[in-house]
Amino acid sequence: MKLPLRLQLWVQSHKQSLQRKLQERHVEVQSKQEQLGSVLQESDALRAVIAGQTVNKDDVVRMNQEKWAPCPSLCIPRHLLDLRLALDGVLFSS
Repeated sequence: MKLPLRLQLWVQSHKQSLQRKLQERHVEVQSKQEQLGSVLQESDALRAVIAGQTVNKDDVVRMNQEKWAPCPSLCIPRHLLDLRLALDGVLFSS
């Protein structure tokens, strides 16, 4: 059974569209694979650097203390916090 001409044209157009999309996806996959290869190489290089480093117990203790120490830039003086809350109440109460 032969399809009507309009349907044949639509099928061809749709097929071409899908082929274009497939080609685009192949290019994207290839690009992502190249990026992944680059990242894996960088990761391997960093692992080699880390493997060559010595671990000092005092350094580990210091790093843990720094990790859990409060950040001074996050501490806001109380009067500025009160002012901010008051302004928020005025600006957003209407």
